[in-house]
Amino acid sequence: MKQLTSQIHAFGKALMMPISVIAAAGIFLGLAAAMQNPAITGEAFAQMQVPQLVIGFIRKVAGALFANLPVFLPLPVP
Repeated sequence: MKQLTSQIHAFGKALMMPISVIAAAGIFLGLAAAMQNPAITGEAFAQMQVPQLVIGFIRKVAGALFANLPVFLPLPVP
């Protein structure tokens, strides 16, 4: 019985990992979009090339996760 409960616990942890990754990617996507908006950060920060390049990379990576979401989380077949 103890082995069954440990397997169920491991399965539950495996299901929680993709959800936490999606939540973190959503936070990064939102922050990156806000930091690239000159109305929020100001024109001086929007003109800086290196920070905007790094923020753009973070935004692309997080956006790629959401663009490929059907591949990562396929729908269950009834």
